[in-house]
Amino acid sequence: MSEAFEAEPGRLDAVVAAHLGVPRAEVQRAIAAGTVLVDGTPLEKSHRLVGGERIEVKLENAGQTDDA
Repeated sequence: MSEAFEAEPGRLDAVVAAHLGVPRAEVQRAIAAGTVLVDGTPLEKSHRLVGGERIEVKLENAGQTDDA
Protein backbone atom coordinates (compact mmCIF):
# COMPACT_ATOMS: atom_id res chain seq x y z
CA MET A 1 0.00 0.00 0.00
CA SER A 2 1.29 3.43 -0.93
CA GLU A 3 -0.46 6.65 0.00
CA ALA A 4 0.20 10.36 0.42
CA PHE A 5 -1.93 12.73 2.47
CA GLU A 6 -1.92 16.00 4.41
CA ALA A 7 -1.20 15.49 8.10
CA GLU A 8 -3.41 16.37 11.02
CA PRO A 9 -1.71 17.62 14.21
CA GLY A 10 -0.36 14.90 16.50
CA ARG A 11 2.31 12.27 16.90
CA LEU A 12 3.55 10.87 13.56
CA ASP A 13 2.83 7.19 14.25
CA ALA A 14 -0.63 7.87 15.67
CA VAL A 15 -1.63 10.21 12.83
CA VAL A 16 -0.57 7.76 10.12
CA ALA A 17 -2.21 4.77 11.85
CA ALA A 18 -5.49 6.65 12.28
CA HIS A 19 -5.50 7.89 8.69
CA LEU A 20 -4.77 4.48 7.18
CA GLY A 21 -6.77 2.40 9.67
CA VAL A 22 -3.85 0.08 10.42
CA PRO A 23 -2.25 -0.90 13.75
CA ARG A 24 0.16 1.65 15.19
CA ALA A 25 2.82 -1.07 15.58
CA GLU A 26 2.71 -1.64 11.82
CA VAL A 27 3.23 2.07 11.20
CA GLN A 28 6.09 2.14 13.71
CA ARG A 29 7.83 -0.66 11.79
CA ALA A 30 7.40 1.30 8.54
CA ILE A 31 8.80 4.45 10.19
CA ALA A 32 11.83 2.48 11.44
CA ALA A 33 12.34 1.11 7.92
CA GLY A 34 12.30 4.64 6.49
CA THR A 35 9.17 4.17 4.39
CA VAL A 36 7.19 6.96 6.05
CA LEU A 37 8.28 10.43 4.95
CA VAL A 38 7.25 13.85 6.23
CA ASP A 39 7.76 16.50 3.58
CA GLY A 40 10.22 14.08 1.94
CA THR A 41 12.22 13.36 5.11
CA PRO A 42 12.16 10.27 7.37
CA LEU A 43 11.52 11.27 10.99
CA GLU A 44 11.16 9.54 14.37
CA LYS A 45 7.84 7.90 15.29
CA SER A 46 7.38 10.36 18.16
CA HIS A 47 7.79 13.44 15.94
CA ARG A 48 4.99 15.94 16.61
CA LEU A 49 3.19 17.07 13.51
CA VAL A 50 1.70 20.58 13.50
CA GLY A 51 -0.71 19.75 10.68
CA GLY A 52 -0.44 20.42 6.97
CA GLU A 53 2.74 18.43 6.37
CA ARG A 54 2.75 16.04 3.41
CA ILE A 55 2.97 12.44 4.59
CA GLU A 56 4.07 9.71 2.18
CA VAL A 57 3.65 6.12 3.33
CA LYS A 58 4.66 2.79 1.82
CA LEU A 59 3.45 -0.22 3.81
CA GLU A 60 4.58 -3.61 2.57
CA ASN A 61 1.95 -5.87 4.15
CA ALA A 62 -0.78 -3.49 5.26
CA GLY A 63 -3.40 -5.48 7.12
CA GLN A 64 -2.16 -8.84 5.82
CA THR A 65 -1.43 -11.83 7.98
CA ASP A 66 0.95 -14.75 7.45
CA ASP A 67 -1.79 -17.39 7.77
CA ALA A 68 -1.30 -18.70 4.21
